[in-house]
Parts: sequence; structure tokens; C-alpha cells
Amino acid sequence: MGTAGTIRGTVAWSVPRLVPRLVPSLVPAAKMAVAAVVAWSVARLFDDTQSFIAAYAAVFMVAGTVYRSLLDAARQVTTVVLGVLVAFVAVLVIPWPPAELGVAVFAGMMLGSWRRLGPDGIWVGVVALLMVTFGTADDVSYLALRVGEAVFGAVVGIAVNALVAPPLRLRAGGRAVAALSADLANLLTAAAAGLRGGWAEDDARGWRRSACQLEVAARHAENEIGHGHESLRLNSRRRRRTGLAHPSVEDRRLSVLRALVRHTQQLTETLAASAEPASTLPATGTTFDARLADPVDTLAEAVRAYRDPHSHRLDRDALTAALAHARDRRAAMARIVPSPDLDPPKDWSTHAAALVAVERALRTLTDAPDPADTR
Repeated sequence: MGTAGTIRGTVAWSVPRLVPRLVPSLVPAAKMAVAAVVAWSVARLFDDTQSFIAAYAAVFMVAGTVYRSLLDAARQVTTVVLGVLVAFVAVLVIPWPPAELGVAVFAGMMLGSWRRLGPDGIWVGVVALLMVTFGTADDVSYLALRVGEAVFGAVVGIAVNALVAPPLRLRAGGRAVAALSADLANLLTAAAAGLRGGWAEDDARGWRRSACQLEVAARHAENEIGHGHESLRLNSRRRRRTGLAHPSVEDRRLSVLRALVRHTQQLTETLAASAEPASTLPATGTTFDARLADPVDTLAEAVRAYRDPHSHRLDRDALTAALAHARDRRAAMARIVPSPDLDPPKDWSTHAAALVAVERALRTLTDAPDPADTR
């Protein structure tokens, strides 16, 4: 009883956690199974010896978006045709079987390196190898049947992918933008806390490193949004209301966040450089740091609106006030330097660089549309 109870408890604990992870894979897996069965069953009516080619082609057409299915189909059919042609020519002009095989594989791999075939190019050589080793490379009717099976399988896969729950990839882009927003907001919050409470060279290096790593998150978000755009092409579900933001909305949000990342990198680079012992930039000073922390905090709070635009709105009044304060500080510095008989303060260059970075970030947010706007 104890063992049975333990097993039941483990199952009860694990199933609710595993099911949500498996659900996104269930529909594609079921579509692949349907496409394979349909393509294989029909192909067997014509030739049951190599009918797996139709099923193989059909399965690969269901792996991506509808638009991607068409591109994959073109590549798959092209590789099969090229492989068949290479095998046919090799057998036709070379009388010795080992040489036929070697030339067919070599020529197939060279043709497969064509960049437009992408990773599918290797199959040119593989198909040529199969045709030669099966001893059917000189049978025109057999080769035509193989090409026909590949075309038929591709058509079945495209049809299943386009008609049965065509994939829409709209969530991943939003999640990636939200993750970038959260990372940027956390970095700005940490920097503001450090400016207020005292910071050292290691802190500034950590901020600079985190700011540079945000580029990776930004590129990931850009890729996911691109997949979202692609999933809408030739997709019948694009006309339905999904309740999800269009990828163009995420594009606008990402554009703002990318600009903020650049300005944050400039700010953290200035702080890190000023903290280095051998740097020509002077330290900022505790008084300036405490004043700089307030607009940085304002930036962090505003960036959080891009993580969840519907529950966290931009405080434009706070942004406008922070921007005016940063401009006033920089204008006050500009009024006292330079002049022939007055040397600038020792920390003027560092203060100016930090203020410019913060001012540009605030200006980006004040000029940007509301992140909750989905028009």
C-alpha cells in the first residue's frame, strides 16, 4: 500500500505539471501522424515498395508555419529531383558500379551545398546514393514514380498543415518582449539602488555586463516576432480574433526597448569607465549619484509597462517631469563651461555623459506610443 500510495502521489503531482508542457506538441504531432497515414496509404496503391517517401515528405511539411511548408516543399522536391537526376546521369555515363556510386554521391553533395537548399541539401547526395544502390537509377519509370511520391507527400503535408489548425506563433514574441522588459527594468532598478546606496567598480562592471547581455534577449525577441509575422502569411486563422497582439504591435514595443537598451548601455559604460582606477573619466560623486537615481528609477518603472501593458500603464507625467529635470541639470552645467577664464568642474564630463544617456532614454519613452495601444 505504501508503494502504491507513493506512485499515486507522484503521478498526481507530475501529471498536472507535464500536461501543459505537452499540449503545444500534441496538435503538431497529431497532424504529422494524419499526414503520414494519408500519404503512405495513397502511395501504396501505386507502389508499396518505396511508398515511405510520400509519408516522409508529408511529415516534414507539417513541422512549421503554412508559409514555411511551401518553402520546405519546394526544397524537398528539388532535392529529390536533383538526387534522381544525378543518379540517372551517373549510371548512364559510368559503366563501373563503384565509380557510379562514388560520382553520384560526390556530385549530389556538391549540388546540395547550394545555399538555397539550406540543410535539406544533403539529401541530394543521399537520394542519389539510394537510387544507385537499389539498382534502379537507370529505370526512368521508377525514378519518375519516386519523384511523384515526393511531390504527392509534400502536397498532403501542406494541405494538412494549412487546413487543420494552421499554426499561429503569436505568443512567443510577446513573451520575449516581456522578458526583455523585465530584464531591463531589473537592471535599471539595481543601478538606481546602487547609485543611491553607494556603488563600486565591480557593481558598475556588473551593470555594464548585464546591459550588453540585453542584446541577446533583444535579438531573440526579434526572431520570435519574425516567426509570428511568418505564421500569419497564407494562414486562414489570421482573419479570426485570437485575443493576441499582432506582431506589428510587438515590433513597436521592441523598437522602443531596443533604443532604451542602447541608452542604458551608454549609461552603464559611463559609470563603469568612471569607476576604473586608470580611467581618464573622473568619478561621479555621491551627490550626483543620488540625484541621478531618481530618473533612473522613473525609467525602470516605465519600462515595466512593456512587460504587462494592460495592467501597468505609463506614467507620462512622471516621465515628463524627470525629462525636464535632466534637461535642467544639463543646461545648468552647460552655462558654466567652457569659457577662457573658467575651468570646468573636474567631474563635468562624466556628469554630462550620464545625463545625456538618461535624457535620451526618457525622451524615447515620452515620444513612444502607449505600449497598451494595439492599433
